[in-house]
Amino acid sequence: PQEETAVFSIGWVKNRRWDHPLLGYLDKTSSSPKWRNVLSLAKFPWMKDHVVLDVPVLPMAGFVNIAMEVARQYKSSGLNKLEVLRALSFPDENTVLLLETSLNEDTREIIIRSKSNGEWTQHCKCTLAPEYSNVKSPEWDSLPICEETKILENFYEETSRFAFDFGGCFRQFSEIKRN
Repeated sequence: PQEETAVFSIGWVKNRRWDHPLLGYLDKTSSSPKWRNVLSLAKFPWMKDHVVLDVPVLPMAGFVNIAMEVARQYKSSGLNKLEVLRALSFPDENTVLLLETSLNEDTREIIIRSKSNGEWTQHCKCTLAPEYSNVKSPEWDSLPICEETKILENFYEETSRFAFDFGGCFRQFSEIKRN
């Protein structure tokens, strides 16, 4: 995969524009908006701290972050119907993935997929919400107030029982509030 990715990246490196660390570069040679990036544990070592079933994976928040950056660039108010279809995993330390995020401007659908060993895998899809100008601002005073706080004494130990192992980068919660 490293050789394939390197050969692929030469074609668009001259026309690239830095957009976002996970989203990557806008491919200006494409007829529709596409961003490309190369992902590896060496490039994003914090992913080693997000392990499911003994394999590092991109957190769901990573997909949300990528899609929200597309929404920001297209002046959308957010995302609708975000679906994570398959984990983006790094089965070994040397795994290198080509990440491609595309936007269909007619349907406003975002697709996030990766290529490894010549195979494309679709990981996430969603649609852009309406543009900013079409959205009413929330009434902040009417939002519910959190009434219960739970101290997380054994939260991370409990999640590990279900094959979710979080390292230091992902052990930041000390309490959770709910209403």
